[in-house]
Amino acid sequence: MATLGEAGNTQSPALMVLRLRGYRLRESYNEQTGDLYYSAFKDSHEFVAFGAEALLGIVSIWETFGEDWQSAIHSFEFDEREEFSEDADGNVTGTITDENGIRQFSY
Repeated sequence: MATLGEAGNTQSPALMVLRLRGYRLRESYNEQTGDLYYSAFKDSHEFVAFGAEALLGIVSIWETFGEDWQSAIHSFEFDEREEFSEDADGNVTGTITDENGIRQFSY
């Protein structure tokens, strides 16, 4: 099992994933605050974050839950009722049981 964490060498791959998914990317610097931030654009949507990895996460939330992302999941708790498996091709499938019942997923 591989372990991957956010580090200096994960920024470029995160941006590449976004580009491969069809997003236009921009890096911006706010001179007043000194903050560097990243934006991704697709269709009429704009996503913004302070890091490339966070930007990929924000986009993934949108791609998974869509326009109604805020009401899709009201809260998240780590739970023993989660089951995950990975097939020989690296596809992950699983189930999560929460207050709304059982949800199947795959990616």
